[in-house]
Amino acid sequence: MKFRGAGAGSNGVRLTMESALTARDRVGVQDFVLLENFTSEAAFIENLRKRFKENLIYTYIGSVLVSVNPYKELEIYSKQNMERYRGVSFYEVSPHLYAIADNSYRSLRMERKDQCILISGESGAGKTEATKKILQYYAVTCPASQQVETVKDRLLQSNPVLELLAVEGSVLRDALIHKKIIAKGEELISPLNLEQAAYARDALAKAIYGRTFSWLVNKVNKSLAYKEGEHKLADQKTRKSLGREEFRLLHYAGEVTYSVAGFLDKNNDLLFRNLKETMCNSENPIINQCFDRTELTDKKRPETAATQFKNSLSKLMEILMSKEPSYIRCMKPNDAKQADRFDEVLIRHQVKYLGLMENLRVRRAGFAYRRKYEVFLQRYKSLCPETWPTWDGRPHDGVAVLVKHLGYKQEEYKMGRTKIFIRFPKTLFATEDALEVRKQSLATKMQATWRGFYRRKKFLHMKHSAIAIQSWWRGTLGRRKAAKKKWAVETIRRFIKGFIYRNHPRCPENEYFLDYIRFSFLMNLKRNLPKNVLDKSWPTPPPSLCEASQLLRQLCMQNMVWTYCKRISPEWKQQLEQKVIASEIFKGKKDNYPQSVPRLFINTRLDSKIKQRIDYANLTGISVSSLSDNLFVLHVHCEDNKQKGDVVLQSDHVIETLTKTAMRADKVNNVNINQGSIKFTVGQGKEGIIDFVSGSELLIAKAKNGHLTVVAPRLNSR
Repeated sequence: MKFRGAGAGSNGVRLTMESALTARDRVGVQDFVLLENFTSEAAFIENLRKRFKENLIYTYIGSVLVSVNPYKELEIYSKQNMERYRGVSFYEVSPHLYAIADNSYRSLRMERKDQCILISGESGAGKTEATKKILQYYAVTCPASQQVETVKDRLLQSNPVLELLAVEGSVLRDALIHKKIIAKGEELISPLNLEQAAYARDALAKAIYGRTFSWLVNKVNKSLAYKEGEHKLADQKTRKSLGREEFRLLHYAGEVTYSVAGFLDKNNDLLFRNLKETMCNSENPIINQCFDRTELTDKKRPETAATQFKNSLSKLMEILMSKEPSYIRCMKPNDAKQADRFDEVLIRHQVKYLGLMENLRVRRAGFAYRRKYEVFLQRYKSLCPETWPTWDGRPHDGVAVLVKHLGYKQEEYKMGRTKIFIRFPKTLFATEDALEVRKQSLATKMQATWRGFYRRKKFLHMKHSAIAIQSWWRGTLGRRKAAKKKWAVETIRRFIKGFIYRNHPRCPENEYFLDYIRFSFLMNLKRNLPKNVLDKSWPTPPPSLCEASQLLRQLCMQNMVWTYCKRISPEWKQQLEQKVIASEIFKGKKDNYPQSVPRLFINTRLDSKIKQRIDYANLTGISVSSLSDNLFVLHVHCEDNKQKGDVVLQSDHVIETLTKTAMRADKVNNVNINQGSIKFTVGQGKEGIIDFVSGSELLIAKAKNGHLTVVAPRLNSR
């Protein structure tokens, strides 16, 4: 029988019987007493089926617990579940083994009367597992002391493994195939036939099993300081038809068929004297205790099996009659031990021989439901305006007011000394259904009340927090403002004193002012540094920083030049070098130089055939006017027969042409810029003169004196 695992029965273990009534159509009722049609066996079995389907294996018949073996694990036996049943009123929790165990234990402690729990049912119905669970519950929940801990250990470990018989094989074999007979004071050894030897073997096995079991029970009882024991007899049922040598008895548990073959022999004690002697000589101490040597000298006829069973049952009944009983009826849902399989025929048979319907009828002969006034009033007081939310009077009076408000008829209930008794389940069902409806409205009202309370509480908390924060912040702002004012006064005072002593050498009176002036200048310089080498702007420094300002300006310019030079390409570097040379030669000397500054110089402008070639080595100088004309003269050596004299040329890019020519010929210092006229050689030592005159427009003509006259406009004044 397995009882651990997830199931619907594992949830809501603390639900009361009344709480479960709202789901009775699906899971049935927790107490068969509440069945409307309590006389119907079909209704009884159907309630079992509903609960079994929902993994609810326990159901009450009043104080009797009906248990159906689930053949699977259910998680309803944890330590947490044990604590839920500990010290709780029987009907305040759902049906369980723990409720029976706890109720029996509390009765033992409070009423000082011995208790017993009778667990009955077929083989495989779960009796042993139920016993284990009860013992485990006691082991966990009973008050702990050294003596109790010892009892717990013995309860949970009462299944020792017996040792071997400790008898030599040859001796045991001889004893099993012979029997010793004492006649007229003499011992006779008689051989046994095969059938007799088999009986002797079986008798020895039964004797060893029965006596060691009795020894174990006595040991456990002595260790627990109790004298009662429990003997369980396995029962078998057969459904075969009667044979020729068979007879059948109508037992309370069903029909039992017996065979007449060997019937008398089975009832006799066939444990021969030589077998007893062999067991008495065993080296096993347990076997020695089970087989007393006084039996060897006893001349009386041994008790038959029926007599032994009768005497054992009589002793058991004496023990049980002196105890207050609790009952657990175990049932198996099928013979195959399969989970979730409900065999209605087998269940009906067990319901019949366990007498469950008779038990239910006896219980229902009175009232179907009974509760203490306090419990009933506490559960249902919300159904009556006079008892809700609190009742200040006696519980008896409160219940009377409540049932009157609910409209109970006189024949439906009775008021006892401490309890209310309700005769019909339908009355309780109607009350429970009304409570379920009431719960919804109460839940809504409670939610609204709680929300209002929670919101108000939150608002008050936030208001208090806001006031505290505002107060703190005002204080903080006030302190900050006061500190800032104080700092400002001190700063202004120091600044004014520093301004007064500004022209004095550095001293404590002016050091703050001087540092501030220096800092302000440096921060202003940081924000207004020149952006490039052509930007000549620079902030005006205070008198004390003039020298430092000049050094910083030089460093800044050097840094910009270095940065700029680091970024330029070789082509751009060559361009700049040419521009620098052009500036050195023509800046402030020739009128059309400014127009050439923004124009880039290119590598070559030759686009026609070469008419005359002049070596740079033969070039002696270059002459050009200061006006805006484009004429220039290249002076060469007259000894060169290939040359016809100086060359007079005109170029639209005269500044670029002359700059590149001077750089290539290394004649930068030989460029002459004339303001009046230029003399040049014309072959065979003859000279020519070019006169340059300013005018409104460019004009080149030969004058009457034979000079070449060039009229050029003035573009700017130098």
